Amino acid sequence: MIVLRFKGQLGNQMFQYAAARTLADRAGTRLMVASRFNYLYEPFGIGLPRYRNRLRYHLLDPLRRGRRFRKFRPEYRSFAEGIVAEGYDERFHLLEDNVFLDGWFQSAGYFQTRADDVRLWFQPRGRIREEIERVDAALTVPPERRCAIHLRFGDYYTADFGWAHPVLGWVLPPAYYRAALAKLPPDLSFVVCSDMPERARQWLTGIPNVVVLQGNRPVVDLFAMSRCRFMVLSNSTFAWWAAYLNIVPGKRVLAPKHFIGWWRGVWMPEKIAVDGWEFLEVPPLLDGELVGTASRLAV
Repeated sequence: MIVLRFKGQLGNQMFQYAAARTLADRAGTRLMVASRFNYLYEPFGIGLPRYRNRLRYHLLDPLRRGRRFRKFRPEYRSFAEGIVAEGYDERFHLLEDNVFLDGWFQSAGYFQTRADDVRLWFQPRGRIREEIERVDAALTVPPERRCAIHLRFGDYYTADFGWAHPVLGWVLPPAYYRAALAKLPPDLSFVVCSDMPERARQWLTGIPNVVVLQGNRPVVDLFAMSRCRFMVLSNSTFAWWAAYLNIVPGKRVLAPKHFIGWWRGVWMPEKIAVDGWEFLEVPPLLDGELVGTASRLAV
């Protein structure tokens, strides 16, 4: 058996499940998953519903001790002065049965041999699928003329772990979005998704043909973005999965070079880049660029 205790929210848990399922299938064994909060059950039927999931979560440590599972945690390494973080660990591909996984596993390298299967594992079901279809139908422009833009604010202003810009934290500067949009063809319609929709609207002032998604479940917005041929990503796993699951013909993905490590100039997560995506240098924050908006210092 492979045992996985989820960490983080939707995008993080999707990485962890894809890696763990790939390992379990390769080892020909069962996969057991649980967490304090399981974000994958409702949209994908992965794991258990709320209360049964909580019960299993509290049984994981006694189970691990009783069955003497081998605990595997990807190696933590130094990436810059004073910064130690989880790296991509090739030892994962040598694992067999009877493993307890404890990590973030934020790289398609962990499941690159199962890319088509991963897209099947994350097929939305039931009313989630119906909500996605409803939102998609309201976007009257065809997918080939749509561009999804994701902006992440919220906890990114205060996130650190050594990667934080002194003003923005992990938040990408407005100039990154302007540089990305300048590379796209004219006359697109823009589908904007953000954890702070009004701030996103403010940052994108002056861009025509904008629809800001609001009031939907996060997973619905993720799949609404995945139905746009062009994508401008933030440095979040949520946006990463919207692009990875996108099967619109001729898709074009623009993303920030170095991802969370944009200010340090170091890739983090280490192997999160995907072949075929375009990674843009993140421009510096300009003087006065955040006047009238929040910053790390004001949150």
